[in-house]
Amino acid sequence: MPDELTSADQHSIFPNFAVTVDIAIFTVAPCGDGDDRQLQVLLVERGKDQTPHGGEWALPGGFVGLEETLEEAAALRLGEKTGINVVPDELRQLGTFGDPKRDRRETADRVVTIAYAKLVAGCENPRPGGGVANAGFFPVADICGPGLREGTQKVLSAFDHWTIFEAALARVREELEETPLAIEFLSKEFTISELHSIYRAVWGNAIHQLDPANFRRRVLAIKRRSKKEPAESFLEPILREAKGPNGEGLPAMKKGRGRSAALYKFGGLKKLEPPYRMPLRMPQKAHLREGRAVSRSKIKD
Repeated sequence: MPDELTSADQHSIFPNFAVTVDIAIFTVAPCGDGDDRQLQVLLVERGKDQTPHGGEWALPGGFVGLEETLEEAAALRLGEKTGINVVPDELRQLGTFGDPKRDRRETADRVVTIAYAKLVAGCENPRPGGGVANAGFFPVADICGPGLREGTQKVLSAFDHWTIFEAALARVREELEETPLAIEFLSKEFTISELHSIYRAVWGNAIHQLDPANFRRRVLAIKRRSKKEPAESFLEPILREAKGPNGEGLPAMKKGRGRSAALYKFGGLKKLEPPYRMPLRMPQKAHLREGRAVSRSKIKD
C-alpha cells in the first residue's frame, strides 16, 4: 500500500475505530437478610434512551478519551457510572474483545473494548450516574447457575458482556488459586473456617467439593522455603502469651456457638506455592457453563 496516501484516502480505506473499556467488579458480601456471604458482580442498567441496548443490564464501561490511558479510562468510567472508585494502577487487563458485530452504533464503524476484572473487598453501595438508570450487585449464583443462562441473557444481553463476564469470572477464581487475595475479605485475626467460606463463595458451583478438613490441610501446607530469604507461609497461627506445660505456645482461640476454633493471621506470602487449584466438577461439561469456559492462555495479560 503506498505511503503517500492522503488523509481522505486513509479514511476511505481504514475503518473508523473507537475504543471502549468494560469493567467486571466482583465482591464477596452478604445478600439479602442472610449472613452467608456470596460472590456478587456489579452491573448497571443502561438508560432507556441509550442506544443500543437501552434498558438492559450490562457491565459498567464507556469510551476511552483521547488523553486517558486505558486504566485511567476504566477507573473513571466506573466511578462516573457507579460511584465506586478503584486505583487505575491496580487494574489488570482481562483481554481485548473485538468481534466486528459486538457493538453496532453510529459513533464508529467498529468498536473494540478492553476489559478488566477485579475482586474487591469492602465495596460501597453503587450510585448510578452518567446515563445509567440503576446499578447494583447481582449474586453470581443467580446469574450462571445450572440451566439459568437463558434467563441470564436478559441481564447480560448488551453487546458481548456475557462473554466478558464468563472470562472475568474465570479470572477471579484463578486468582484465589495463585494469590492470597481471599485474606482481604477477613479481619486481621480469623479462623480457617472463615477463610474456607470465602473460597467456597468465590468458587461456587464450579467446584466439586471443598471438604473442610482437606481445605485446612492444604492451606496450612502452603509455605515458601528459601535459604536466602526468611520463610513465609500463607497462614500463621496466633499464639497466646500463656505457655503449655512444656513451654510450647498455645493457640489463641475464637469462641463460637459450638467448639472454639484456632485463630490465624496472614503469613505474608505474596504468591501461593504450590497453588491451591480449584477442584473442578466432572464431567468437564458441567463446569464449562459456570465460568471456567475460557482457558488460562486466553485470559492472561
